[in-house]
Amino acid sequence: MRCSPIYGVPKMFGKRLFVLCGILGIAGMLCGCSLLKKQENPEPLDVTTVVSKPVPPEKAQEIMSDAGENFIYGEGLGDAVATAGTVVLFPPYAILLLGNAALSLNGYQSVWLSDALPEDGRAGWRELYGGVTSAPGRVNAALAGEEYRTEERAKEIMEKHLKELNTPEGRASGAATFYPE
Repeated sequence: MRCSPIYGVPKMFGKRLFVLCGILGIAGMLCGCSLLKKQENPEPLDVTTVVSKPVPPEKAQEIMSDAGENFIYGEGLGDAVATAGTVVLFPPYAILLLGNAALSLNGYQSVWLSDALPEDGRAGWRELYGGVTSAPGRVNAALAGEEYRTEERAKEIMEKHLKELNTPEGRASGAATFYPE
């Protein structure tokens, strides 16, 4: 039996297999589109809001410093390493990441494989993943003598900055408000 040059698939199955995969792929995409959910409680602050408002240089430097510390002394560094490593080891994962970025920018919930797990399994997976991705941040925080920044603590720090920008003093400094009053 002759094989096609594509992965040794027998020639008689090559075209049929290609058509079958195409049909299943299109059907999967159509089904997937019907499962998309709008974010129930979208963050009051998104990328377009932040970059469209002027912020005084001193405040911008302070915000960027805290954002960098949240990344280095929190789960950010470990998550970035895990994501980059996964893309290197399994390049199609980049398609999932790009798709989730597009969903997030358009106000939809991201779609992850762990969402298919039952609630107990999902909680266990998040705990395991959080334990792995927090290791670099915990080590960096310990070496630098800083506190480890949990996700809640990092959000708290950034919320503080945004509230400061929404005060009358923050508006007087030339910064626009980020939250509706």
